[in-house]
Amino acid sequence: DTVEIGGRASDDGGIAKVTWRNSRGESGICTGTDNWQASGIKLNRWWNTITVTAIDHAGNTDEYSLKVFRWK
Repeated sequence: DTVEIGGRASDDGGIAKVTWRNSRGESGICTGTDNWQASGIKLNRWWNTITVTAIDHAGNTDEYSLKVFRWK
């Protein structure tokens, strides 16, 4: 199974890119920056952690993690 995520990111100097990584060791670049989304993120059975990282044009980062539960 897979999940789709999305959100918003902002910075005074602008967001260069937003990336994601999951607890399976996979990662990718989200579509968009200020309003971003990612789809097709694979899930393991039981608990999964997905970490989203926003990167501004100066290279500064900020992370947010969320947990997703997959029953089957």
